[in-house]
Amino acid sequence: MECIECGTNNRLSDRTKHQGFCKKCQHPFAFEPISMTGTQITDRFFADVINVVSSDNTVFFTSRQLLYGLNKRLKKVGISDLRENNRVILPLVSVSIAFSFLSILELTDLHLRVYELFYWLKGNLFLSVSFGLFLLPFIILIRSGVVRKTSVVEVTQYQLTEWIRRWQTVNSPIAKLLPEPRKTSSATIDPEIEAYSFDRAIICDCAEVAQLLIANNLHFENNCAILSVTGYPQSIFATVMEMLRRNPELSVYALHDASCNGVCLIHTL
Repeated sequence: MECIECGTNNRLSDRTKHQGFCKKCQHPFAFEPISMTGTQITDRFFADVINVVSSDNTVFFTSRQLLYGLNKRLKKVGISDLRENNRVILPLVSVSIAFSFLSILELTDLHLRVYELFYWLKGNLFLSVSFGLFLLPFIILIRSGVVRKTSVVEVTQYQLTEWIRRWQTVNSPIAKLLPEPRKTSSATIDPEIEAYSFDRAIICDCAEVAQLLIANNLHFENNCAILSVTGYPQSIFATVMEMLRRNPELSVYALHDASCNGVCLIHTL
């Protein structure tokens, strides 16, 4: 397993000997794949997922987005591992089929009478074709990636929370990971712009999504107010609502989950 600090490869014997620390730089490992059932996460794997979700550490993200990215990558690894095994399995299957068909052409006696050769070919041809047709669907499924590795287990939110805690204890805090939205936020509005309004408003069905959009400066880039229907951010919610009412041409957009409660947001608005 590669150390994310110095890049040194540490085998299981190395990690055991050094009690979970890198044999070169003594940096501790956050994960031990051998002790994990179904989802053998390494430090490099987890760091790569964080890098992808945050777009090279340029975009804020939530723990739910990290969970989705982690499970998506685990499924891809399961398929790729299976295809690596196919490099050995498929040649063996091909050789077996080839030998089956070659057995049809094997003649022990060139002076066999015609009817004996006919019945001999008929029996072996049936077995060979049956064997080939039996294996063909499995070969197609394996090559197309439909057959997945059964050992890959989907990560739960509870597991991820524990992994994040362990990761941030061993390494530095995840810079772009957003915390849970607070009931009381410290957001403020410059008194000079309170007399103005916005061209657009996005109303989210939960505080988590509103926090994500605000953290990534969507409101600044699009002259757009972003609020949640639950009243996030609380410290400026009433002020922003007063600003929105000043624009009779205001465009209001509802951003919600594809659920019964989410669809009801439009009626609430």
